[in-house]
Amino acid sequence: MEKIVVIGDVHGLRTWEQVVEKHPNCKYVFLGDYNDPYGHAISDEEVLDNFRRIIDFKLAHMEDVVLLLGNHDMHYKDTEIATIGSRYNVEIAFDLMMLYDDYSHCFQNAHQEGKLLFTHAGVSEEWFADAFQAATKKEAAWQLNHCVDKQEEALHRCGVQRGGPFPYGGIFWADKTEFEHPLQGYVQIAGHNRVDSIEIKRDSDYPESSIMFCDCLQYGKYLVIDFTKPEGEKFIHCSLKEEDL
Repeated sequence: MEKIVVIGDVHGLRTWEQVVEKHPNCKYVFLGDYNDPYGHAISDEEVLDNFRRIIDFKLAHMEDVVLLLGNHDMHYKDTEIATIGSRYNVEIAFDLMMLYDDYSHCFQNAHQEGKLLFTHAGVSEEWFADAFQAATKKEAAWQLNHCVDKQEEALHRCGVQRGGPFPYGGIFWADKTEFEHPLQGYVQIAGHNRVDSIEIKRDSDYPESSIMFCDCLQYGKYLVIDFTKPEGEKFIHCSLKEEDL
């Protein structure tokens, strides 16, 4: 694997297809939130069709496509525990529930490549230690994908910055203001927090720990990680041409 193409929150947009076409034969990590469009003129039928296309893309490239889950996925997938977010679509909720259920094996909470950690909203040091009560000797992504006891509830926590009761949100809801201390020892890649272009936040005490916010697909912007390049040059901020959007 030489490159990872990171695709931010989709929200019904088919822009991801242009990104894949521009970067063939790579590994692709989708950061979640496939449905519930913002102000774009996207019909319910188009939302469902786009989501099915993403699932088909995963099924055709199981080892090379990672589909992460976000808060706008979980309120259709795990209805008993997930917080209902904005733009929940009752008209197609049943269809989406069936798709998440039928293809549950295609989705995951987190992905890790060495010290690169991918989740929808990110992992703060405080939440991981205090709320999630993580083990210290296991990989972060493995723990996030194999929850035990009360860890499942912690995943879905919504912090005060997003209207919830907790000091820190979990991996589906964390707000970027909560990341004074991103999880130590990792370079994180997350979506969820809308940005005009990719933003990086570093821990002032532990500069090797950082988080990159990549929820800017609506502007045709995305991240490519090129492992053939030197360490300081491998994170490439990319943009589609305006006529391609």
